Amino acid sequence: MDLLINTNTTTTSSPDFITYNSTYWDKQCFIGYLVLDIVNMAVAVVGFPCNVRVLLVLLRGELDPSTSDLFIGSLAVLDSTFCLSNILFTINRQLLYNYIIHIVLWAGLCSCVASVLDRYAAVIHPITFTRYRHPRYRRALIAVMWCLLLGYAIFRAVAFFEFNDELFTALFIIAFIIITYCNLALLLALKRSGPGDSQSGPSAGQQNPVKRRAFHMVMGIFVVVLFCFLPTAALFPLQHLIPPDVFFCYIYPLCYAFMSLRVFLQPLIFLFRCRKLPCMKARGGGGEEEGCRPCC
Repeated sequence: MDLLINTNTTTTSSPDFITYNSTYWDKQCFIGYLVLDIVNMAVAVVGFPCNVRVLLVLLRGELDPSTSDLFIGSLAVLDSTFCLSNILFTINRQLLYNYIIHIVLWAGLCSCVASVLDRYAAVIHPITFTRYRHPRYRRALIAVMWCLLLGYAIFRAVAFFEFNDELFTALFIIAFIIITYCNLALLLALKRSGPGDSQSGPSAGQQNPVKRRAFHMVMGIFVVVLFCFLPTAALFPLQHLIPPDVFFCYIYPLCYAFMSLRVFLQPLIFLFRCRKLPCMKARGGGGEEEGCRPCC
């Protein structure tokens, strides 16, 4: 982001600060960054209440406890911070916003990886998973992750590193590959027949209802990840093959806009799965889920 903070440079390295100064903020880049601004503000308006609702659901214990709750809660805190930072962005477009955005971007991505690895271990390697089921392991992992990412965010906010682009792209691709592989493995495992599936009678071949709901949940999360992260994973490695004006004026802001959409899509899926959306009623007394009805 050096192009956007330094008015006297003509470098083509990626901007470390999303600030629109008079040198670079011209008609060529107007559309791309206007779309990014609109998407970020829309995400802030919709995503903040969704993530706050996720935190309330977890803190009140409205759901059965899960080993992924700590990762989901951490991600909700980060996404809420991202939504608030979009409001601060209109006030301070330099250090404060970019300090927050780097924390949210990396910690959010790491929380997604940790959450999917937790589900992957529970389904694919259940024996190993039971050895590390205690919450202290997840608390320690989250604490280490926050310390590392706070340090990295401070470094990115106050210092210049020549290989910021390469570092970001490499880590992003690694995280994207891990998330994709784990989700595909989960979907294949949940699709296979196993204990609890009907093997005979008129319902032969029908999948266990719990496995079916888990399959749909993983599929929904995976679709959101592909939709939000695939443009960045596909286009950022090609940065040096694309003209700088095209990359930084169009591809760069649009990829960040896609990544921002995850901030409200993922908590929306979580609230839908646990039936905590305002338009949905809780499960009926017989244990069957009632359909989604308007609040009125």
